[in-house]
Amino acid sequence: MSMPIAEQSVRYEPFGERVDAEMRNAPQSRTSRIFARVGAGLFWILLAVIVTARAIYFQPWNFDGLQVAALARGLLGTF
Repeated sequence: MSMPIAEQSVRYEPFGERVDAEMRNAPQSRTSRIFARVGAGLFWILLAVIVTARAIYFQPWNFDGLQVAALARGLLGTF
């Protein structure tokens, strides 16, 4: 009987490069964790600001079907 071979998990970073097992198991520095949390926090704050601004300044009457069709026809007529 043959012995089952344990599969080695292969991991990739976001850009497609292989991540070595040594890199995966390496502890992150405190600074690295802080920058990761600050970056994620800034991303979510920026997202919330953009969504809130769009909700405040959104004017639904600008996007009526007839107005969009007229705008598209006008733009296509200029080409």
